[in-house]
Amino acid sequence: MSEDMTFKGSFRFANHHFVEAALDAFTERELEMESGALWFCDLNWVALEMHVAWDGSAPSSMFDDTVGTLRVISDYAQSGEVICKYGNTDTERVNAYGAVVAADLPPQHHRWRIRAAVESGSIDALGKLQAEGIDLSVASASATEDEQSWLELAREAGSADMVQYLLSAGVAEPSTLEP
Repeated sequence: MSEDMTFKGSFRFANHHFVEAALDAFTERELEMESGALWFCDLNWVALEMHVAWDGSAPSSMFDDTVGTLRVISDYAQSGEVICKYGNTDTERVNAYGAVVAADLPPQHHRWRIRAAVESGSIDALGKLQAEGIDLSVASASATEDEQSWLELAREAGSADMVQYLLSAGVAEPSTLEP
């Protein structure tokens, strides 16, 4: 049975490393659960902030899974909250918990920042990443079965300039990538 649900609010993160770890945790949980109402595309990332504004109807079983996923993200957040409403009666607040400390973060891979730059078509952003010493040839960030390379994402976005920039930066064509 479907119920009306809303998930609205935002989290702020200390730095890009925490954002990256939160995104990794979100996609890992998304793949494990396969039953949350929120998907990657429902999260609006602006610099060090994640915004959620989802309002719709979904099977009632998805509410608890979605709140649980937001709690996983909140472990990495420095501040903020997301208000979760189920039907007309149940409201839960997921507050930034900040349980994970910098020393516990996995090594930084920068794939999410590269992905955001490629999808937005921002050659300037890629140039800044390269100026920070980030290798653009790292594997794509998508953790889904339909994983796309940076070149495929750029082509899908219709950005010939981005494709050329990536090739000149040493990003390999998908057929030349090792499995």
